[in-house]
Amino acid sequence: MYKASAVRNFAATFRGAAKRFILVCAAVAGLLGAVAAVHPSAADASAKGCTLYGKPAWANFCGEINGSGLYVQNIEGAYAAGGLVGWLCNARLEVQFINTSGGVYATYLSGLQSGCNAAGGWGWTINGNARAGTIRFTVLSNGATIAAVQETIKS
Repeated sequence: MYKASAVRNFAATFRGAAKRFILVCAAVAGLLGAVAAVHPSAADASAKGCTLYGKPAWANFCGEINGSGLYVQNIEGAYAAGGLVGWLCNARLEVQFINTSGGVYATYLSGLQSGCNAAGGWGWTINGNARAGTIRFTVLSNGATIAAVQETIKS
């Protein structure tokens, strides 16, 4: 039988985790801009894509490309989890540039973020031209794909 104090403590802990989750999501949204739709969007100048992950979906992953036309200044990816749901272990980011024929012509793989964490992020300065096509951001945990977003690159 559970004591009433244990139930109250659990409820208080859950409310605290929910508040932290909201704050973390707000921070990620502020860092990467407003949450965009999951479907591909045009990266004519700058574009961001975000998606929720976890069960329940209390964690957020976003990818961002900055530049103009086919010129890419930098790329970034970040994740944040609410409470214990969505923590990633041994996380890394993979970014692929894909041409209009579906071929991958450039891949960036971040260093390993060792241990388990509620939030993380990576970025690269590119300062170069991309080809028309797609950029795909994938966050990995222990080598497994957790979430992915993609943006269309057009001239």
